Amino acid sequence: MKSLTSFLPLLIPHLGITQAAIYERQRALVRLGLCPNRLAGGRGSGATATPRAAALICLSVLVTDNLSEMDARVAALAQAKIETDRKRKTMCAHWRDHFC
Repeated sequence: MKSLTSFLPLLIPHLGITQAAIYERQRALVRLGLCPNRLAGGRGSGATATPRAAALICLSVLVTDNLSEMDARVAALAQAKIETDRKRKTMCAHWRDHFC
């Protein structure tokens, strides 16, 4: 499976940030425990490029402009449960509990 680091350059044109900035966001997500990282060191030991990992990178860019602001807010939004409102047939995340 492809590593997340080799996949990140494909996201750069869509997110409008540099390769170094997107790599630092990946590292911050690993530190927050949101993006799993293989325990072994060396070549091929980084995070795997999965839909969840790519979504977390995109989410981290959308939540905050500054890398220093990546904290529990990103984790809270990433782990928010999605509920379906059967009356209105819409989906919503419980982001208000964490951001208001």
